[in-house]
Amino acid sequence: MAYKVAFNGIEEDKIGKSKSLSLPISTKHSVELARAIKGMKLNDAYAFLKDVIALKRAVAFRRYISDRGHKKGGIGPGRFPVKTAENFKKALKSAESNAAAKGLDTDSLFIYHIAADKAASRIRAGRHGGRSGKNTNLEIILMEKAVERTKTEKRKQKSEKTNLSKKEAEKKDSKNKKTTQRKEESNKEEPKKESKNSLEKSEEAKSAENAENVVEEKTKQQKAKQESKKKIKDENKAVKPDSKDNNQKTNSNKSKSDKKESMKRNQDD
Repeated sequence: MAYKVAFNGIEEDKIGKSKSLSLPISTKHSVELARAIKGMKLNDAYAFLKDVIALKRAVAFRRYISDRGHKKGGIGPGRFPVKTAENFKKALKSAESNAAAKGLDTDSLFIYHIAADKAASRIRAGRHGGRSGKNTNLEIILMEKAVERTKTEKRKQKSEKTNLSKKEAEKKDSKNKKTTQRKEESNKEEPKKESKNSLEKSEEAKSAENAENVVEEKTKQQKAKQESKKKIKDENKAVKPDSKDNNQKTNSNKSKSDKKESMKRNQDD
């Protein structure tokens, strides 16, 4: 079964790493020792492991504390895992050589990541055949630590940041001023546009009124013409009956005169 890497996510050129599989050391001791040296600089880690091997400095146990006696220095329960410290030292040297091969500065390296996992158990031989052996997988990743800046450099950086912030604020103020000027100009132009629109609207209203007046005048003229025509027709109708009566009168007079003449003729005869 392939070993799964516990750490991923950083470019390989920026780290120095080492993987030790199936080391013959206790997993519990490895977990506690890894917690103790994680985040240390490489030289400090070497010094700590050297003191542990020389039984000068105990490793504080935080998780596996059953049947663990307290040690000096106020660390509480702890132990001296010598064999584990020796294997950790070898793994650290392997990671350091890997980082040096990639061109990293070994003096500024620190333990960025360290993980100890339980590996497959070994089958013991001989008189210890009834007990399985302890195996541990160890993974270490070293990385360069940024050099600490002096107070003067920090002050320079702060001043540069403040200057940049001031420049940015000035730029923002200038932008805001420009935007306000543009808004004011646009507000000034809007009344002009409104006056032009009002003039155009008034002209349109006048033209519409003129057109309405022309239409009204035309309708009035048409009505007057129609009324005059009606009057003429009425007059003609009134005149025609009188002419008929006159014709009838003339005809009656003629008939009477003819009768008189016929009577006279008859008398003369």
